Amino acid sequence: MSPGMKPMPIASGHTRANFGRSGISGPVRDRPERLLLYPPIISVDKYEIGVSPYDVFQMAGNVAEWVNDWYDPDYYQTAPDRNPQGPSTGEHRVFRGGGWMDSTPTVRTAQRNGTAPETQANWLGFRCAAGLKNDLTHSIPTP
Repeated sequence: MSPGMKPMPIASGHTRANFGRSGISGPVRDRPERLLLYPPIISVDKYEIGVSPYDVFQMAGNVAEWVNDWYDPDYYQTAPDRNPQGPSTGEHRVFRGGGWMDSTPTVRTAQRNGTAPETQANWLGFRCAAGLKNDLTHSIPTP
């Protein structure tokens, strides 16, 4: 939990104790002028340099992204090296990456956290993805 933040009594955690009167969270909570430090959210294909070797765009920087795994902070201590599937159950779902309101060290695809599946926030989204081949080696489980 960030310094100065209070425990969240409900899943959404949108309380005045955390966000003040403005409803803004994170590093801009008490200093709205800091909103000017962040560039606007952009189209994923705006910068050619953002294309990965797998032809996906902008893997970090706009919003953190939901993934299908259940969250267990200790899972990777005993996970297989190849194709870890994540825990089979849990209370929280994983989101990865970082977004417009995060600090530079957290805007990376290896950044991994968990939150309640019903969480809705302007810094959290998802990426539509589909395989390029019809012969998928494994199916994606439904939540």
